[in-house]
Amino acid sequence: MSYVIDALNDLELLENQQSKSTIKSCLRVLLVHMLKCKYQPEYQDKKSWRNSIINSFEKIDDQFPKIGKGALYRKFYLKELDLNRIYQQARIKASKETSKPLDVFPKTCEWTKEQLIDYAFINQFVDSYGIDKNYNPNQLEFKF
Repeated sequence: MSYVIDALNDLELLENQQSKSTIKSCLRVLLVHMLKCKYQPEYQDKKSWRNSIINSFEKIDDQFPKIGKGALYRKFYLKELDLNRIYQQARIKASKETSKPLDVFPKTCEWTKEQLIDYAFINQFVDSYGIDKNYNPNQLEFKF
C-alpha cells in the first residue's frame, strides 16, 4: 500500500514540476511580447503579440489548479518564482528578435508578478499599446 502512495506522491510532484515549468515558460513569452510592444513601436502587426499574450495568460491560468488550489497557493507560488531570472531571459530574447541592443530594454522588470497574472492589468496594457483596438475583453474569462 505504501508503494502506491509513494508512486502517487511522486506523480503529483512530477505534475507540479511540469506545471511550474509551463508557468515560467508562459511568463517568459508574455514578457517578450510585452517588451516588444513597448520598445518596438514601429512594428505594425501587433495582433500576433496580442494573441500570444492572451494564449500565455490562458496557459498560466490552466496550470494553477494543477499545482494547488486557491488564491493562497497562487500567492505562495508567486513568492517563490524568480521573476528576475525569467525577465532576463525574456529581455535577451526580445533583443534578439527585434535586433535592438540589449540596453534598450530595462535591466529590471518594470512589472510585478501580480500584474503579470492580473487580467485587468494585461487588458489595460493591450489597450494602451493600441493592440487591436477592436479586441473584446469579455470574449475570454480568466479565473484569477
